[in-house]
Amino acid sequence: MFDKNQYCDMCLVGLNTESKNTINKYFQIQFNRFLFIHSTKVLLNGKEITEEEKILIRLAFFNIKPKSKIEVNKIAKGGIKLTERMFIENVELPRIEAMNNLDPIKKEQKRIYIEFLKNKLKQLKEKEQEEQKLKQNGIIKNKYPHIFGNDIAYTIFNEYLSKGKLTKANYSFLYRKMFDEELINETVKVSGYISFLNTHLNIDIDKIKTIHQIGSREDKEIIYYQIKEKYIKKN
Repeated sequence: MFDKNQYCDMCLVGLNTESKNTINKYFQIQFNRFLFIHSTKVLLNGKEITEEEKILIRLAFFNIKPKSKIEVNKIAKGGIKLTERMFIENVELPRIEAMNNLDPIKKEQKRIYIEFLKNKLKQLKEKEQEEQKLKQNGIIKNKYPHIFGNDIAYTIFNEYLSKGKLTKANYSFLYRKMFDEELINETVKVSGYISFLNTHLNIDIDKIKTIHQIGSREDKEIIYYQIKEKYIKKN
């Protein structure tokens, strides 16, 4: 368990409970501060800085004016991936719940913020469970939500390509079928799909054939619908 006393002893300074957005902004600031403080290594211009310099930077992150200005160009990642769930469970909730002797305004801020944290924690747990379920079913997380409608659509796209040759005809076939069946977003026109292939998949292609121009279409459709049926039935 992380030592919350090393993190922050300020009493809700900067918390605005007027809206969910302002509360979330406050939470993100606290989380980023925590990540910074628990970085195992801090670099300045490629060299590890001294403990004294680290303290000055930490003071700046807590809105305390440091004695000198230090610009950090890079923060090396630590060996442990600190997640929002870990932060809420082990640091932020215990820190806020331990606050006592508050005036009425601060008490109300505390209540609202605790409610926000508990709801966020619930959402994070549900998201983790959903991702685990997808993984067990062989479904790949959708890396390109601006192209594919959901995780299943992205999985179908990847699995089809893994079973056949990476030809221009196959890329054309997938676009025509998946666009018509609303697995590729309706906002993704041919030019957008080509740009996606060029930029993200490094596929050199400048034209997408119409469905009638694609050869061996029956064979392609057999493979495509076998894959699609497998994932649609599961979910």
